[in-house]
Formats: sequence, C-alpha cells, structure tokens
Amino acid sequence: AQGWASPYMISYWFHALEKYNKLYLRIEVGPFKEPKKRQEFLKVLKKNIIGITIPEKSLTDENSKYTRIKTESETISDWDNAESLSEKMAKLYSKFKKINEELQPILEKYEWQIEERNLKLSS
Repeated sequence: AQGWASPYMISYWFHALEKYNKLYLRIEVGPFKEPKKRQEFLKVLKKNIIGITIPEKSLTDENSKYTRIKTESETISDWDNAESLSEKMAKLYSKFKKINEELQPILEKYEWQIEERNLKLSS
C-alpha cells in the first residue's frame, strides 16, 4: 500500500526526533487489502492484548489504514554515541516483551498470504 514501507502488515519501527531528544519505538498495523479483515484483526488484538491502544475509528472506519497500537520512548542526550543509542534501543524493545508474548500466538493462528507487498488474512 502506498505510504506503508514494510512488506508486513504489522511493523515495529524506531522514530528519532533529535529536536526533542527522543527515540520512539512503535508497533503499527498497516493496510489490509480487505478493510473488514483489518477491522476484525484489530478487534482480536484489542480483546487479547493488554497495554495496547486501538482508537475506535480504526475499528469502525473502513478507510482507516494505519493504526499505531503501542509507542514507547527514551530520552537521548548524545545522538553520536552509538553504544548509548544501541542500549536505548534494546531498552525500548524490552518494554514490548509482554506484548510480543501476547501477539505471537495471535499472529501464528492466522494464515498469512503475501500479496503485492501487503499481507492479508486468509479466509
């Protein structure tokens, strides 16, 4: 889908805002070929994963394509210190441990088919 850089429909990504000395790690659900399937998938996530946020609009609006379900951040004081940045990235990822454990079986129970750089739920 246009504007979605990942070949997968769920993506973790780091976002650096040097101006604010912040590094973010986010989990986002991207577009599905079939919007109803996306809404169903988001409802499953909302019901089964503690600690995520899914806006009501994402559950009801078929035009909704991107849903950020979790964001954590760390303050960065020295952007040139690769070791410190690596440590902060690992710390951010560790904050997602419980969600990763809850997300894994949900993802495993679906059959995914790769289709034009997009993944969709099989019927």
